[in-house]
Amino acid sequence: MRYRCRVHARNVTPVCVYPLRQSLDGPSGGAFATELQLLLSSTGLPAYLLAAFAKRLSRLALVASPPCAALCCAVIFNVMLQHPSVRLLVNRPPKAPNGSAPPVAGSAAADFAFWSDPYLEAEEDPEACGAMQSCLWEIDSLRSHASPMVASLAALFSKPIDRLSTPVDLIPLASATYGSLAQLEFDKKTRAAPLAIHPPVAVFGDAMTKGRAELVPGGGGLDGWQ
Repeated sequence: MRYRCRVHARNVTPVCVYPLRQSLDGPSGGAFATELQLLLSSTGLPAYLLAAFAKRLSRLALVASPPCAALCCAVIFNVMLQHPSVRLLVNRPPKAPNGSAPPVAGSAAADFAFWSDPYLEAEEDPEACGAMQSCLWEIDSLRSHASPMVASLAALFSKPIDRLSTPVDLIPLASATYGSLAQLEFDKKTRAAPLAIHPPVAVFGDAMTKGRAELVPGGGGLDGWQ
């Protein structure tokens, strides 16, 4: 109730927020994503409006920074958890205008999905953008994103979305930066793979040769040829 009073006091509606997609990719992107998700949680919103936001956020995720792309995927996933009427965007495959079979994978599939997409990205009217006739092929492309966090969030859409699914917490994503994402990957524990050679203690300089000489008498390998 308190949020509804605040929204009505500011005269904020989903249609007003729809053109402001650049607000996500900025210093206040986390706060904007939280407010946007709260705004889209209303059960009285039409399906075409929710689909329009899902398409706009997915297109933004393709070209935005990794922290912004992660926020976009999280908001879309949480909206689909609350509104089953827009889940058809995930299950609907791209269709060719002439009825031909689309490519199944690779860059050719992404190119086909883009050019055959009936969604009008430049249209500012959510009802006229054609989002309900489209599909979220952008999320499928994000599964191959360079950032493991974005790729893992996009992979959530490949599983059944139902009442047992867990919503994505936006608070850790709101403070994510390039540095924190990189540090998160550095802190991951990797499983040691069995090797047929001794792992090097250094990559460059005299330390590499010295370390190999201590492990293998005479240096071994290329050092034995010198």
